[in-house]
Amino acid sequence: MEHDPAVFIIILHYNRLDDTLECLESVYKNNYTNYKVVVVNNVPSDDPVNIVRERYPEAITINNKKNLGFTGGNNVGIRYAIENGADYVWLLNNDTEIGEDCLRKMVEKAESSGSIAVVSPAVHYFEDPERIQFSGCCMDWHQFRLLYPDLKKPIDAKFVCGENTCLWGTALLIKAGVIKKIGLLTEDFFAYWEGIEYSLRVIKNGMRNVVCDVARIYHKRQSPMVSGEKGLHYYYFMNRNFLLLGDRYIRGKIRRLRFKIRGLAEASDHVGNHRRSDIIDASLDGTWHGLRNFRGPLVINDGMPKSLKNILKAISGCHPVFISDVITFNFRQISSKIYNKYRSD
Repeated sequence: MEHDPAVFIIILHYNRLDDTLECLESVYKNNYTNYKVVVVNNVPSDDPVNIVRERYPEAITINNKKNLGFTGGNNVGIRYAIENGADYVWLLNNDTEIGEDCLRKMVEKAESSGSIAVVSPAVHYFEDPERIQFSGCCMDWHQFRLLYPDLKKPIDAKFVCGENTCLWGTALLIKAGVIKKIGLLTEDFFAYWEGIEYSLRVIKNGMRNVVCDVARIYHKRQSPMVSGEKGLHYYYFMNRNFLLLGDRYIRGKIRRLRFKIRGLAEASDHVGNHRRSDIIDASLDGTWHGLRNFRGPLVINDGMPKSLKNILKAISGCHPVFISDVITFNFRQISSKIYNKYRSD
């Protein structure tokens, strides 16, 4: 490239200030030349911003008055970047560290084709750097689920650069022209599934999402060995936003009904996999709010009726997702489960 395009790196801070500072340290060691860093503080306090300014005075800081969620907080940074001449916007999780040449390789990949709209690096586990956490996925609308590659084998191109490739929101490099064309992250989601939704919007508009597998970032505390229990908000938003996603992209009364049945089954699967009552309630309330089209921040009131919760809890031991596969005609998934069960026996 004759001139490096201008990249604005948006780092959203909500908690774990040490992570944000370590992320910044890795960013300022990268070998790309034309970039600016924007730290968006989603905590209603000036303290994180003051510390960032002291350590990294070259960083641009924006202090939100309240927690706007992952989507709303990042959108504040995106707007600033677009208004100030960005060619690319890189949304980078604050709990990551980047390889020295990561950004350069991603920009080179993005510049290689006009059809490429969004690029993700390969996401590796910070605690196990050679192990890949994410290297692309795609949505299977027949089975209503995301398909992921077997990371122990060579990754099929459909996951990393296919027509239906979808990306996580962990480290999205987005062309500014794409943002101007299809918009910002959807704030209805608040957190989780936003990367997949944006990927689907890109595809709907005739463009592509790709993984630059030679570019690496390292995601902290995501390994099953060290991550521990996820927060209740995770279970709420993962269940709710899955249903909101289907509401945006699935058409036809029968297909929409099948999808909602699938959402209920996934929630009751969480019931079967967890003993903690608060996780169960968060999962089921998120599903209930998704069915009722609740949007934005987590809602703690008006949860799923106890009678329905009790029904789902009662059937959770009967492999509810298997039952859902039958109801929604996912015969490929059924045969796979039977085959795996046969092999394990």
